[in-house]
Amino acid sequence: MIDLLQKADQLILNRGEVKALRDRVKEREEKFTIAMRAASAAEREGRIAEAIANLEQAEQAHPEKYRAEKLATLADSLSRRVEIEERLNAGTAALDQGRFRQAVENYDLVLRADPENMTAKKLRSRALFLQLLARGDELASARSFPDALEAFELARIQDGGQGPEVYERMQRYLPELRAGGSPIRNDWMGVMRDSDPQRFAKARPGVAARRRPDPPIERPAVHDEANVRRTVLAAVAAEPHEALQLLKKVSADQKGGNAELESWTGVAYARLSFLTADPKLKEEFRAQATQHFRRALDLDPRHRLDSRLVPPRILELFAAARR
Repeated sequence: MIDLLQKADQLILNRGEVKALRDRVKEREEKFTIAMRAASAAEREGRIAEAIANLEQAEQAHPEKYRAEKLATLADSLSRRVEIEERLNAGTAALDQGRFRQAVENYDLVLRADPENMTAKKLRSRALFLQLLARGDELASARSFPDALEAFELARIQDGGQGPEVYERMQRYLPELRAGGSPIRNDWMGVMRDSDPQRFAKARPGVAARRRPDPPIERPAVHDEANVRRTVLAAVAAEPHEALQLLKKVSADQKGGNAELESWTGVAYARLSFLTADPKLKEEFRAQATQHFRRALDLDPRHRLDSRLVPPRILELFAAARR
């Protein structure tokens, strides 16, 4: 009992010291937290020297916790690097095996974790190009030449405006187009010319090639109209979600309604309805497409979709909206 009383007396005597110790620990924690937050804010705003100074303050305030935070950040960074490397390898494997859509999906995951990853950006662009090129081959082999023409031109755009590979693929089908007297023969040759002007000039096919008109989107409030048109056309076919975002931005700059913008928005939703496997989403996208087609027709009852730019299934959906 005497020992217990002595210990109690000792605790009472030391209570002030314990409180002071707790206060010092709390103060260190607060200084550390404030300095770390200030460092993060300075780094986000590009004030690197200030960020470094704040990190030094955090280390001085609480060395043990600073080291622990640093190790945790390093571990997280290493983990992310490993995951990025794995995704890049998976994307490259899919690309080599001709699974272009899966390759794009893997590169998208890399860019979500590291938006400035140039390797992922370049390989994603290549995968999209090969996907469109393969689609053009598939459609041309099935004698669906208007749709194949669209896919090949999109591939050319994806490849930076000129692409010898596009020229070579399209050249395979030129004899058949000539023999059948196809009405899109000149358009076909126009895309070949744009894909590889030097080879086209040397070949001298013998028929005056004219350039296919750009998709009929009226003048948006942006500096480079032609670039926007090309971007919309490419996105509608390859990335309908991106096309919708771009169309919304263009629409926001328009005064009043615009039948062309409404119809292209409908085309983007229609493509999404064909791409998704979810029945509920498919129906929702189809309903959205029909709604935008009807808005286009309300604005201009004589409005038409260009059959050279739009696949037959979407033309049928547009015709149904007219009824």
